[in-house]
Amino acid sequence: ELLHLVGLAGLGNRFPNQLSGGQQQRVALARALAYEPAVLLLDEPFSALDVKIRGLLRRTLKQIQQQLGVTTILVTHDQEEAFELADRIGVMDRGHLLEIGSPETIYHQPKTPFAATFVGAGTVLVGRAEDDMAHFGALQLPIPETVPHEDGLSVQMLVRPEQIRLTAERPSSGIPILGLGTIAEQTFAGALRRLRLRVPRLPGTRQISPFIPFGEGQMLVDAL
Repeated sequence: ELLHLVGLAGLGNRFPNQLSGGQQQRVALARALAYEPAVLLLDEPFSALDVKIRGLLRRTLKQIQQQLGVTTILVTHDQEEAFELADRIGVMDRGHLLEIGSPETIYHQPKTPFAATFVGAGTVLVGRAEDDMAHFGALQLPIPETVPHEDGLSVQMLVRPEQIRLTAERPSSGIPILGLGTIAEQTFAGALRRLRLRVPRLPGTRQISPFIPFGEGQMLVDAL
């Protein structure tokens, strides 16, 4: 029954050396489930497998979770894996649990600079708060009411790559402008093209992420 559940029906008589890496991981999962555990702990279960097999096994694991309803703790450095499988994500740094929340909350509203830069790509800028506005040089943005702040103190802004829009023409009024930049690096990623832009630094603003290797006066901005 468990072999059927993990997609290995009919392979029960094979020896371990007759199974692929992905099939061996499915067997390991079936053995763990045989004890009917209250909590299933998986520590980097798919890290040694190729991308296609990892995707297949993630879908298998998700189906098993839905069928059996077993609570699962998954340790992973693969953010796509965490987003696909988790109802809640805990972000850890050096053995300390920094924050916990839904995948959407961790991605869009991280509470710590580490989570902001570790979970997904993005540009983190530091400016100052004044009159309920975040000031990044000439760029001023309203601070949401739910974000605690105090006039004169620093504020941090996270800009995800998908929030950046590139245009050869000046955008219409009301759209925040980071500046006029040049493409420093680009990577083809199938359906997407990842860009890293070099933009003049906004006055009174410093950058936390990504790291700038070529000195002061510039910012690096990730975009898709």
